[in-house]
Amino acid sequence: KMGTYNVSVISANGLAIMLNFNIGEEDMDIKSEVIPPSCYGYKDAVIKLGVTAGAPPYSYEMNHGVVVQNQPVFTKLGAGQYNFKITDDLGCSTPILTVEITETRPLQISATNVEPPCNDARNRRMIINGTGGSPPYYYSLDLHNWQTSNSFEQLASGKQVYYITDKNKCEASGEIEIKKNLNNCAIFMPNAFSPNGDGLNDIFRPKIQDDIHDFTMEIYNRYGQRIYLSHDPREGWSGVREATGTYIWTITYTDSKSQARKQQGSVMLIR
Repeated sequence: KMGTYNVSVISANGLAIMLNFNIGEEDMDIKSEVIPPSCYGYKDAVIKLGVTAGAPPYSYEMNHGVVVQNQPVFTKLGAGQYNFKITDDLGCSTPILTVEITETRPLQISATNVEPPCNDARNRRMIINGTGGSPPYYYSLDLHNWQTSNSFEQLASGKQVYYITDKNKCEASGEIEIKKNLNNCAIFMPNAFSPNGDGLNDIFRPKIQDDIHDFTMEIYNRYGQRIYLSHDPREGWSGVREATGTYIWTITYTDSKSQARKQQGSVMLIR
């Protein structure tokens, strides 16, 4: 019991010593650890309590006696505030501790349809965007085959359902319309251009309505000399150093059906 005590010690020869002792009370302190809900809206959070000082065994009380138990771990909790008090075997109690469980961010999903350049192209593609939950994310189109990449290719046109899951196995789904481009697959070349710096038809370049690769474009003058070579279909020929006249062009490429193609023709450079 706490308080001040006087103790007399008397030896065999009658010598007496008076000793004073003060027994104080050590404050009990409570601490907590929170494991949040695994998914939004789930009630699987955990609060672990710890106590310093006091005399075991302890009684653990939650929300003013709604739950009383002899174990320091409280489970199956949802987001919200909880009050705790711990009482030891001598009836001493800790101050009330308020612990808040923060709700896990909801797992959300959306998708972007990447429209192919033409109706026969095979590169209909979809990009899935996930937010919230607990990354990393995994993506699927059928709930069986999962991947870490959020891009899906070679898709058929029409409605497409897609799914996402995170490291805690939370799931979300969505639906998107995979569109079909009505343009015919082809590469069109202008028959004239005017590199005069007015911002209109200044560059001779292909208009591409296909998913191509291995592209090459060559330009020849009337003497058969090659004056331009490029493997970048976006670059185009400026013709700034050439005179007005007719020039021959040749392009080669591999189309969306993996077929090698070659086109050639002439273009008028107009000053």
